Amino acid sequence: MITRWLTRFLQPRCIGCGAAEVVGLCDDCAARLPHLGTHCPTCANTVADARFTCGACLRRPPAYSRLLVRWQFRELVRSTILRGKFQADRLALRVLADEACRLLRAQPVAVDAVLAMPIANSRLHRRGFNQTFFPARAAARLLAVPLVAEGIFCKQARQPQSLLPTHAARRRNMRGAFAVCGDLPARLLLVDDVITSGATLNEAAQTLRAAGVQKVVALAIAAAHRRSP
Repeated sequence: MITRWLTRFLQPRCIGCGAAEVVGLCDDCAARLPHLGTHCPTCANTVADARFTCGACLRRPPAYSRLLVRWQFRELVRSTILRGKFQADRLALRVLADEACRLLRAQPVAVDAVLAMPIANSRLHRRGFNQTFFPARAAARLLAVPLVAEGIFCKQARQPQSLLPTHAARRRNMRGAFAVCGDLPARLLLVDDVITSGATLNEAAQTLRAAGVQKVVALAIAAAHRRSP
């Protein structure tokens, strides 16, 4: 509704360059988004051949079967995600939704439902919304499957992952952070905004698998701190 209102009564502009009559990103700005390049299909680490998982994933396979992600968490991608997340910028959130759909059109998946990565209740009350809901809702519409209701998958408040210096510390911080409070289908698409170490995503997928979900496919708008394994 807000997008239709902006289009009708205001002159929407590209959030990247300011070009008029653009809702979200213009084609030129979208083409300049920082691409990840060739990366591991389960963690987004740099690899020589994207058909094969990296050494780190071979040694410690994640609980999710596949990761869909295309952009690096820098430049316009970073500013767009942060504007949506912390400023409730609806046009930025629209870009996240558009990019989730773009990913799914390029890499189709077969799932029974879509699930937004939850945030802790304290953060939800403070912020007023969960930014991952917007790309998750768009993905569910595109795939013509249900969006799992809020409250079925929950997250406890923990120290922000960005403040922890190592992947091991981030894994410890996330242990036991998630809980399932209802029935879930066999195959899920789990949508997040940014993957860094992968600790949050993996702990969430482990909890879902322990609750009976047979397959978890992950989707993130961007990946940060990618490295060669």
